[in-house]
Amino acid sequence: MKGLRYICMASVAIILMIACQKELKFDDGGVSTGTLKSATTGDCLPSIVMGTYQVDSILNNTNYIDVHVNITVPGTFVVKSDTVNGYSFYKAGTLGNTGDNIVRLYATGKPVTAGTNTFTIQYSGTVCTVNVTVAGIGGGGGGAAVYTFSSSSGNCTGAMANGTYIAGAALTTSNTLTVTVDVSTVGTFSIGAVPVDGFAFGATGTFTTTGIQTVTLNSTGTPTAAGSFNFSVTNGTNFCLLPVTVTSSGPLAVFALGGAPASCTGAIVNGTYTIGVPLTASNTVVLNVSVATIGAYSITTTSVNGMQFAASGSFTTTGAQTVTLTGSGTPIAAGSNNFPATDGGTTCTFSITTVGAGSAALYTLGGAPSTCTGATVNGIYTAGTALTAANTAVISVTVTTAGTYSISTTSVNGIQFSATGTFTATGTQTVTLTGTGTPTAAGSNNFPATGNASTCTFSVTAVAAVVNTDYFPLTQNSWWSYDSDYTSPDSLYKKSTYQSTFAGNSYRKFDIDDNTTPYDSTFYRKSGNDYYNRLPVDTFTSYYFDVLQYGEILFLKENAAAGTTWNSAAFSGAISGIPALIRYNFTITSVNGTLTVNGVTYSNVIKVDSKSQESFDSGATYSDDIGMESWYAKGIGLIKFHAYDITAPTSQYADNIRYYHVF
Repeated sequence: MKGLRYICMASVAIILMIACQKELKFDDGGVSTGTLKSATTGDCLPSIVMGTYQVDSILNNTNYIDVHVNITVPGTFVVKSDTVNGYSFYKAGTLGNTGDNIVRLYATGKPVTAGTNTFTIQYSGTVCTVNVTVAGIGGGGGGAAVYTFSSSSGNCTGAMANGTYIAGAALTTSNTLTVTVDVSTVGTFSIGAVPVDGFAFGATGTFTTTGIQTVTLNSTGTPTAAGSFNFSVTNGTNFCLLPVTVTSSGPLAVFALGGAPASCTGAIVNGTYTIGVPLTASNTVVLNVSVATIGAYSITTTSVNGMQFAASGSFTTTGAQTVTLTGSGTPIAAGSNNFPATDGGTTCTFSITTVGAGSAALYTLGGAPSTCTGATVNGIYTAGTALTAANTAVISVTVTTAGTYSISTTSVNGIQFSATGTFTATGTQTVTLTGTGTPTAAGSNNFPATGNASTCTFSVTAVAAVVNTDYFPLTQNSWWSYDSDYTSPDSLYKKSTYQSTFAGNSYRKFDIDDNTTPYDSTFYRKSGNDYYNRLPVDTFTSYYFDVLQYGEILFLKENAAAGTTWNSAAFSGAISGIPALIRYNFTITSVNGTLTVNGVTYSNVIKVDSKSQESFDSGATYSDDIGMESWYAKGIGLIKFHAYDITAPTSQYADNIRYYHVF
């Protein structure tokens, strides 16, 4: 709070200074300087080769290479390759931005012979290399492959985007697209995704066998904005659409996979896996995770037996929760395979059994079509609390033909149950369905379980959560994040950590950080209907006591009427050697109100106006200094804080709540 005017003025001055420097450095008539981005091996990094290259075929604007250049001085440029095997690549123009830029070099000429050609790309005295594969004339192993994308209604099926996509963050080798193709004629291929939002994908290679298989497209570029973007994946003849989600800029989540580094704890495998049958949206795996820090995440497996699983998104709360990975690809062979799932830091493994066509079990659920016979529901179900591996339902089945099975319920009240596996014997036996999700409300709900065209129903009762009714909750591990005027959105983070005792009173410590490392702390306690804050008493003033002094300030009365006013104690000390008093004046201006913050409307809101005051005449008169407005929502806490310099009201500061979790 201290120094509002100077921080704001300094920030504006720095921004103006940087803007002026950039403007003076740009020269429309000059030649740009910079370097090609390359790997330690000399390969252009990253790069994408697009188009089909075939012997004696004239190249056109579908044949190009995307390379990255790091611009230090903007201006005109020429990026070109040498001529190899009868063709080359070239691009000239003007680059007006420093930093990473994508340059597209178009091909000219006509390949003479089949094989792999290595091109040396040149720019501003730097070089890197790109390999291009040329196919022979006609089909077969030396020609261009003939293949189609697996799609439905124009959307890619059995496909997925891997890695985390964050606006403003350059893509890495973990950012790929996996697509499924059906090859009818072997040969070379070139697949690309039309650039969207500043990034693109591409892959070249050779299909050596026919049939359904997967291709991994590597990425290049930097997403410019958050959102969901449809990429048109094409080989120049046909295409399909695949969505890629880009999250807002911000920190990556810190979390651990349940069971790492061994088997994934309580993993749930959904769907049936059959040789030659492409996976669909029903082929998923639910994993347990423990989140320490909110943010973006990406969990992927390696490709095993023609299949792969992945999930990406953002964690908005900490603690134990689940993530659903969606499968892509087509199983190649029957048997059990282990899939290592990793988040880049921890790895756990789950198993999937693939069967041959026609190997599905025949069975009937006990009690179908009515209540599931002898069903047993395990675990505790609490509204607002995510299920764990302990939340299961055991049902009876009668098997007439051994084989694979998949049993699941519909989603009711925010949760569902499922199980997959293999029956190795016939007769009556039990199956354990594992629950996922979070109950949304208390009460009893019926869950229809379906498998092999039979359905039975079991009941699950969820209990109400203990609701916190405080206007400033002090429960262990509760946390709040805010958009702050001094920092980027969702970057001010407060968390209730542990109890401390001062002068016979017990306080809850709150750590304050920027979603990375704690940099400050403060202490709170509640007595009856009153809330107190223990902190340096000159925190919310424009003055410093010569000697640091801690004190307790009553900042909120939760059952007081509008118009209630009070003063804190008058804290005495010296300011620049002059005896002085500092105190705070509080007034409840409204109760039971509503307030909309970041698009969310909060009810049961108390608004408190306060101001810091100083006296240099032993308390005879006080001068107002910093004005503050605070809004507190019942069961949530501080949802908005606004401060301003009373002597210069245009100097302001505000915190607006973005996310929270109250225990």
